[in-house]
Amino acid sequence: MIKRCLTILLIGLGTQIYGQGWQPVGARSQSLSNATVALADVWSYHHNPAGLTELKSTSIGMSYENRYLLKELQTQAFVFAKPFTWGVLSVGAQSFGYKYYRTTRIGMGYSLKLSDRFSAGVQLNYQGIRIENYGSKGTVTAEAGFLAKVTETITLGFSVSNL
Repeated sequence: MIKRCLTILLIGLGTQIYGQGWQPVGARSQSLSNATVALADVWSYHHNPAGLTELKSTSIGMSYENRYLLKELQTQAFVFAKPFTWGVLSVGAQSFGYKYYRTTRIGMGYSLKLSDRFSAGVQLNYQGIRIENYGSKGTVTAEAGFLAKVTETITLGFSVSNL
C-alpha cells in the first residue's frame, strides 16, 4: 500500500495542470517549471516579448508535445523572430487540443532594446476556441513585457497578457 501511494505521489509531482488552454512551450521553459518571464530566447515570444531583444540573428522555433501519449492533449507551437537595427519583429502560433476541442493563438509582436539594461516588447494576438457541437469564438488580445538586467547574473522580467 505504501509503495503504491509513493508511486502515485512521485508521478503527480512532475505533472502541471492548467485551467485554460494555454500551455508552456519549449524544453527550457518546461525544465524551469515555466518560470521563464526573465529569460531571453526565441521562446520569449510565448512568455515575455521583451526577451526577443537579445536575439542576434533570425530565429525559428518549433515545438510539439504529446502529453501522456494522448493525441487529445497535444500542443504545437511555432515562432519566427527577425532582429533589425530598430527592433525585433516576431510572429508565432500555438495550438492545443484535437478534433473536438481546440484552442489557438496566432499573433505578431515588436520588441525594442531601450538601453543596455532595459528592453520592452508588445504583442497582438488572435485567440480562438472551438468545441465540437458548440461552435467557436475568438477575440483579439494584447501582451506587453519588460526586462531589466540588474546585474550580469540577475535579470528581472515582467509580462502582462490578455489586455
